[in-house]
Order: sequence, then structure tokens, then C-alpha cells
Amino acid sequence: MTTPSKYVGIPGDECQCGRRATIRHCPLCGSSRVYARSNRLHQMLDGTKKFVEVEFRCQACGHLFIEEEREFCEAPPVSAVLAKQKIQAIHEASKTGEYLNPIEAKIAVEINKLLKSPTHSEEMRQKLITQLRGAYSDMVLTESARLNITPEEIRSKESMDSFVNRHLAELEQQIETLHAPVQTDDEAPANVISEQAIRKEWVLLKFKGRIPCPIEEYVERRLKGEVFS
Repeated sequence: MTTPSKYVGIPGDECQCGRRATIRHCPLCGSSRVYARSNRLHQMLDGTKKFVEVEFRCQACGHLFIEEEREFCEAPPVSAVLAKQKIQAIHEASKTGEYLNPIEAKIAVEINKLLKSPTHSEEMRQKLITQLRGAYSDMVLTESARLNITPEEIRSKESMDSFVNRHLAELEQQIETLHAPVQTDDEAPANVISEQAIRKEWVLLKFKGRIPCPIEEYVERRLKGEVFS
């Protein structure tokens, strides 16, 4: 489903998923149809449980979250730039041996095959479709177990064909950018790093589970010369 333009992020008001940060949305599916519940026993990201004053529930997918967890938003990206960053991060993570979930791992395999091929043949495309169909089945089982709902409810949110076509569109639009020339340190002014490079740093840290702070704060602090270990 297309995200209405009023929910798409603008400079100074943008979540890492590309939606407006000031409009509360589900960090799993991106829906803004959420409501608050008071004094709930909430399962934290590390698996522990504790009582919280306010817990939010997504009416679209049923996900439960608290305000502090929004900085770890995993909602599907809503812009080509973020889709490109996700593909690049998966590609980089696969090269360095970083952990990838089953869906990402299968996509990484096909990305590497595509990169080694001078042309994207129909045979290669069909193999990618097969891998994405398998990834969809894995996702349905994983999410139904995690959310404690039936696989049919997961499938009702997004069909297999929609899932496959969405990932194909992202890959076909962004795969060529992995071949684009990257500015080297010799080409850049001394001691200066571009905002684009900093944002890529943050995305890679996110996939490694080492996010030091929200992306806009990270960019601002890095541009001022701060280094994160």
C-alpha cells in the first residue's frame, strides 16, 4: 500500500524508515493506526518484561511497542533512498560475515549472483523469484509465531505475489547503484566526511545492532567530528 504523502518524512522530521518521526507509527509495519494502553506488562527488546506506563498497539499488525523502541524502527522503507541503503547494507553485511536473518540471507545470495553476472538474465530473475517465495514462507511462519497469530492473518496483510513484486522492484531499481563509483578519501577534502557516508555508517551499525543514537543526532555529532567506537 502506498504511504500518503503527509506521512512521508521531511528534512528535520524523518524516522529512519522514511516516515515522519513526529507522526507515531508502528516500528514493525509502519502503520499510523496505533492506540495507547496504560499500565501494561511489556516485553522489552532484550526479552525481559516490565510494567510500563504507556504501551502502544498497532491496529494493522498487532505489534506492541513503547515510545523508546521507536528509534529502532524496522518498518519497510518508503523511499528509494532508504531501499537502496537497505540493499547496500545487506550486501556489505554478507561480505563481512555479519548476521543476516533468513530473508536477508537469501536476498544477499541473489544479489551476489546478480553482481557477478554482466546481464540480469531471465533465468537469474526466476531464481530470485523462487528465493523470495521461500523467504515469504519463512517470514509468514516466523511472524505468526512471534505475534502469536495464525499464518492466514499474516498472509492477509501482504500476499506472496505482493511481497515478491515489492522486493523485486527494490532490487531492480537499486542493484545498479552498488556499481556506482564511491568517493575515496583522496578525493574528499582532508578530515571531512560527507553526510551521505555518515548515514551509510549509521545503517551498517543498525544492522550490526550497535546504534549509538537516532540517525539525525548521529549525523550531527559525526559532522562535528565526534567518533563513535
